[in-house]
Amino acid sequence: MPTSTLLEQVRKRDGRIVAFDRAKIAAAILKAAQAVQGGDPHLAETLSDEVTERLLAVAEDDLPTVEQIQDAIERVLIEGGHARTAKAFILYRERRSRIRDAKTELMVAVEEILGEGDRPDARHASPSEKMLRIGATASKEYYLKRVLPEEMAVAHVRGDFHIQDLEHYAKAPNSFILPLDRMLQQGFKTEHGTVRGARRPQSAAALAAIALQAAQNDCFGGQGFDRFDTAIAAITPDGTTDAELRQAMEALVFDLNLLQSRQGGQVPYSTLSFGDDPDPVACRVSFALLDAFERGLGRGEPAIYPNLVFRHRAGVSAEPGDPNYDLLQRACEVAARRMQPTFAFLDAPGNRGADVAYLSGCARVAPDRHGAPVAGRGAIATVTLNLARVALRAKRDRADVLPLLERQTRLALRSLLHRYSGLTRLKVGELPFVMGEHLYAGSEALSADDEVAPALRHGQLALGFVGLAEALNVLAGAHHGESDAAQDLGLTLISRMREWVDAASEEHDLNLVLYGQHTDRGASRFPLLDRRDFGEVDGVTDRDYYTNAFGVPGGFEMTAERRIAVEAPYHALCNGGHLTTLEWATPGTGAGAARIVSLLARAGAGLGGLNFPLDHCAACGRTGAIAERCPECGATGGMIRRVRRLAGYLSPVERFSPGRFAELAARRPVL
Repeated sequence: MPTSTLLEQVRKRDGRIVAFDRAKIAAAILKAAQAVQGGDPHLAETLSDEVTERLLAVAEDDLPTVEQIQDAIERVLIEGGHARTAKAFILYRERRSRIRDAKTELMVAVEEILGEGDRPDARHASPSEKMLRIGATASKEYYLKRVLPEEMAVAHVRGDFHIQDLEHYAKAPNSFILPLDRMLQQGFKTEHGTVRGARRPQSAAALAAIALQAAQNDCFGGQGFDRFDTAIAAITPDGTTDAELRQAMEALVFDLNLLQSRQGGQVPYSTLSFGDDPDPVACRVSFALLDAFERGLGRGEPAIYPNLVFRHRAGVSAEPGDPNYDLLQRACEVAARRMQPTFAFLDAPGNRGADVAYLSGCARVAPDRHGAPVAGRGAIATVTLNLARVALRAKRDRADVLPLLERQTRLALRSLLHRYSGLTRLKVGELPFVMGEHLYAGSEALSADDEVAPALRHGQLALGFVGLAEALNVLAGAHHGESDAAQDLGLTLISRMREWVDAASEEHDLNLVLYGQHTDRGASRFPLLDRRDFGEVDGVTDRDYYTNAFGVPGGFEMTAERRIAVEAPYHALCNGGHLTTLEWATPGTGAGAARIVSLLARAGAGLGGLNFPLDHCAACGRTGAIAERCPECGATGGMIRRVRRLAGYLSPVERFSPGRFAELAARRPVL
């Protein structure tokens, strides 16, 4: 009688006791052997008997566990000279372990999401939003545990880098700039019907909101229109009054703050750029848009969307006497009161003569190496590198930081390429609006069953980074706002990263870009993970958030001129996006904003803006910086709505974690 019959029961991982089945051991060994082009059923039977013999000693005292059985299989295979089979079995075991862990973590996460009713901001989480978050959590775990190569999954979990929007990993590209001029002229189709072209600004505004909402359901990130003023002016008939333009723009602002996209998940995440078209009608459209955004919503509440980007250009709006100089002054007045628009400097070293556009607060759509225009393209995906961790590892290991930075950069780039390879296999019919309506560059000749690869090659893959200031604190003992030597080192690090990104772009003939990223998710994860692995390091892991991109830490006191001078050189290096923001203690004046804009333009920054407390009292309508109690009517608590700039764009404070809000509150104003 085989020895296996002496074992009758085993203990499962969850404590259940089940019957022992020797055939399962033989099957596991055979599968591992087949994974390395082996597979002798008789040998598998023999080896399973050896495993059972090893388990008998355990059975004398207690029931063998599943873990003990798997340990015995590994030892028998290794000691028997079956190293390749043993490796295949170990990898299978690790993969199954990751799947089990994911199921446990997922259930905990779901429980937390469903149990948020007691939180103060629970009113902001609708049932549909909770369902979407549960789905996103499950999707993240699936891609992390089942799709990502091991080294990339480990790097993400460990905090070497952060894969942005992991839940969408192989389902959809990120952001997209819609060709508004064509859509206004020709109309378009949605899943539910056809939208005719627009013949007046009111219908154009409605069409624009619908288009942004439809695109948001195909692409998970920000959607936008470049040169919005020019597109609206082209369909504006003679005789249209300023009042009609203001009404159309007011409707657009309301729609973009109130319509729900993604089946209720959020309003359309939108960006509109304007300002460098001297055509009189285009200027009137721009004035109307600024007026609508400044007025806000029904009771004067600050509008969150759209992100507004003013296209600042020499000879058009930069100096007195330029045709759009009065429009620039008006944009500065609105920015001083509402934090929008930001200002894109088209004559900056990285922008001059290039077809570029900005999205999502600070992302930049750079020129396409395959020649497609900006409209019809966008960002595909982003990975955020943790520069502070690179520096901490280099210091701990007494190693040169550049080779380590290069290894981490190349791994992050490989992860982008891995994600890209999965996305290119999507079918046009899976992205029915942006691809099916042939809005994405290169999709014109594709049918519903074609893969999207010919179109997606026009998009861009972004290597982002955060924590330069913290990395310099580790490597140089000071950040780049404190020390010229630290500034030189910072520029060296970012220049080398740009070289490696450009080389990869050439090698793969893709639009790979370096992104000076303003991010909340990665910037909040990294310090927690680094504190666990490296302990508390002054000026680095002793904070809740790493500094965005190449920014000087907000708590460091310096003049506006000095901050801009330090940060501006990084803009040209970061061709995938960049932003310098200046802190004010309260809303300011148009003249103050104009001074900041002039400083940014002269320093060669690519994109700049303002940040200050923007609060609104729902009881009396007062807007400005409000402490605990409204000075006008005395209202407190939930009656005060607070908006701040986060990750480059505006966001309600109730969406912030307490630590993030404290970090924002600690920033030093320049005025």
